Amino acid sequence: MKTKTKETYEFRIYIGSLYEPNGVPFYESKLSSEIGKFQDSYNMMIPIRLTRTSFVCGLEYVENGWEIAIINYPRLKVDIEDLESFAEALSEHLLDIFHQKRVTLITPTVSIMYEEENNFE
Repeated sequence: MKTKTKETYEFRIYIGSLYEPNGVPFYESKLSSEIGKFQDSYNMMIPIRLTRTSFVCGLEYVENGWEIAIINYPRLKVDIEDLESFAEALSEHLLDIFHQKRVTLITPTVSIMYEEENNFE
């Protein structure tokens, strides 16, 4: 049996599931399609994992959303900087295409919140 080993590293993007201007939901098929288009337009193929999640802030606020994970997949011939560039570009793309107020990218060392310009605090 052959094995490949790489340093473990994961980026996670968190996004809600509603178009912010009108509160209309978007579904997994639309998110998956937009991610696929983005991947196809990128200069290298980087696979992702898409998982449903919920954001809970007390009893009054529960929002459904998505976790999009980018891992340092052993079969890829990319370095962590390539993965980081991909994760940052995908975060910005999702913020724009799904009209989000914010999208959060989490790395092993830092959390980066992307916000639309007129929502920035």
